[in-house]
Amino acid sequence: MQNTVKFFSSCLKAFVFIFVFNMLSLGSFGQCYNANNGLLSLTTSWQSANGNVGTMPYWSFSAVSGYVYSFSNCTANGGTAEDTYIRIFDGSFTQLSYNDDNGIYCSGTNSSIDWTATTTGTFYVSLSHYSCGNLTYGQTIQYKTNYTPPVPAEVLNFDGSNDFIVLNNNSSTLSGTFTVECW
Repeated sequence: MQNTVKFFSSCLKAFVFIFVFNMLSLGSFGQCYNANNGLLSLTTSWQSANGNVGTMPYWSFSAVSGYVYSFSNCTANGGTAEDTYIRIFDGSFTQLSYNDDNGIYCSGTNSSIDWTATTTGTFYVSLSHYSCGNLTYGQTIQYKTNYTPPVPAEVLNFDGSNDFIVLNNNSSTLSGTFTVECW
């Protein structure tokens, strides 16, 4: 009985060691990102960024609450045939959403996702091989948003004829710092 307990205890210690070692070697306790590829500036038109083979690339982006942010790795749009995952993280790298297969923009094993921001701030999107592995091939991720920045409330037009200032919201006061150039 004593030998059985020692064996069980040794096996348990080995399992715990291997588990902890694997989690640490994946980075941030198994999060599926390991190569910061910079900032994405999303517009209403599709744009693309590349992820290198042998990495789990991630990018930061700014989002505004209530708007949709779209990400795609479809083969028709530059992705290489591979079983990919797209994940969305908040500023603390807590996973908020993901897509594995048959996303909104493509079928098969390449991923795509539409995600609606519930808060305004900085977020991250990652692209990895199935589950949580490094990309087998170099990949392209496409991205866009339906967010259009608001037009300023005051429109100034000093063109030399019929110069005027239009104030929105029925305002009768113009405030702020202005520079007027004459030529």
